[in-house]
Amino acid sequence: MRISNGSKPIKDDLPQEPPIQDHLIFALAGVYLASSRIGNGKDQNSRIRVNYASKTFIIYSLTDSEITPEAMKAIETFEQPFEKFSHQLAELPADIKKQICKHIMHPPRHNCSYCSENTEETPFMED
Repeated sequence: MRISNGSKPIKDDLPQEPPIQDHLIFALAGVYLASSRIGNGKDQNSRIRVNYASKTFIIYSLTDSEITPEAMKAIETFEQPFEKFSHQLAELPADIKKQICKHIMHPPRHNCSYCSENTEETPFMED
């Protein structure tokens, strides 16, 4: 940190490195799992207000009222690329998709072509 005399700070010239594959997998799985908990299961009547939502970004906050159908729709729209590996996630290599799927295959709405491949490998799935 340094003191500025009113001029804009100089941009750091640090090289941008691509994320490590494991970090990418855990980050994407974590985003989906966190959003899938909103309004589902024991938190079905979550007290969540969606402040902003797009296909790639969602901002929410706590509120005193129950989650609205519009907010649930916004969350579902946000989760769709994770559920089918579509949109920007469609470009991921197959091995990364398989690894992400191993982490996110248990929420009920996630059902992709990689789930059937992982069913035999995962001891948590029931027949």
